[in-house]
Amino acid sequence: MAQQIPGFKTTQLSTLDPMQKQLYGNLHQQLGPGLSSGVNYLGNLASGNPDAYAQMEAPAFENYNKMLGQLGSRFSQVGARDSSAFDNLASQGASDLSQNLASNRNSIQQDAIRQLLGLSQNLMGQQTFQNFHSPKPNWQSILGGLASEFAGGLGSGISSGGSGIMSLLSKLLGG
Repeated sequence: MAQQIPGFKTTQLSTLDPMQKQLYGNLHQQLGPGLSSGVNYLGNLASGNPDAYAQMEAPAFENYNKMLGQLGSRFSQVGARDSSAFDNLASQGASDLSQNLASNRNSIQQDAIRQLLGLSQNLMGQQTFQNFHSPKPNWQSILGGLASEFAGGLGSGISSGGSGIMSLLSKLLGG
């Protein structure tokens, strides 16, 4: 909405020609739902929402569990499944996985923040209209001047047989 300035009339004019307006409207209509869900997704990533990362991290957890099962099977084949070596290897793998996921989360979160900031800057920079302010006419002054002219013309018209009224009408009509 345009800012109102006392004593001025505000008018908004489009900076887009009709074809640009149509393209802009079509773009928003086509991208609206996808863009909205994309922004929501980026917002969840940027906020660190665990649910946003769960789907991305699920394959890493599956791979870790699969790898842990394979290692357990190998250790069992040599009779060392209950050894501290297996426990240490499993703990180290869990620690590495946790560190890698945390690093990936930080990187993804920072990228999401940058993307949201870039998107907002692009949207904020797109000006589709321009505001113009023009002084409002001071009707009291204009009408007061006309009233005094009319009264003066009327008085002159009565005393001079109507030529004053004709002069007043001529002034009012730009003659």
